[in-house]
Amino acid sequence: MDRLPEIISHIFNAPFVCAYVLIIYYSFYPNKLTVKALLGIIIFLYIIPWGPVLGYSLLRKIPPSRLSNKERIPFVIIGLISYVLGTLYFCLGTYGRLYNFLVSLLLMYAILSTFLIIGNIFSKPSVHVAGFVAPIILLSLYASWLFVALLIIVPFIGWSRIKLKIHTPSQLMLGFLIGFLSAVISYEVTMYIIL
Repeated sequence: MDRLPEIISHIFNAPFVCAYVLIIYYSFYPNKLTVKALLGIIIFLYIIPWGPVLGYSLLRKIPPSRLSNKERIPFVIIGLISYVLGTLYFCLGTYGRLYNFLVSLLLMYAILSTFLIIGNIFSKPSVHVAGFVAPIILLSLYASWLFVALLIIVPFIGWSRIKLKIHTPSQLMLGFLIGFLSAVISYEVTMYIIL
């Protein structure tokens, strides 16, 4: 039972949650999973934003969640650049509705990264909470509002982050707000671009 907070934190870290959401989305819309989509997902949602974080944390022998506010910011900026490039990748050429979820997802992560850069100047918003809430809200907007029920998991993520002494309740609430706003803003912007 002592390892439960750590297990929860590992299961619900941002890259895993992104993978869960993509698997759920493409199980609803398998015809939208093209080679271009798969390449974009691998490059812009995983390799570019998370490769440097993992490399740095392996060299320093500390988990990414234990990085200080100042250590986090360069990696968030790398992620932001990757998400903007990914958004452009899916917007160029024949766009249409085929890639609207991926454009929205990448734009959401770009907005989320921007909020996290600002938030890390003043506090340490929970990336775990923001990285769970944002894609779940976005999935709910695109696939089914029933997925909002998954937000019941947020208190468990929050509990694990407090138990591990990584965040305070106010940092968890800030993460929730950042995640929620990022999802709604990216959805609205994407819908405006498409229509």
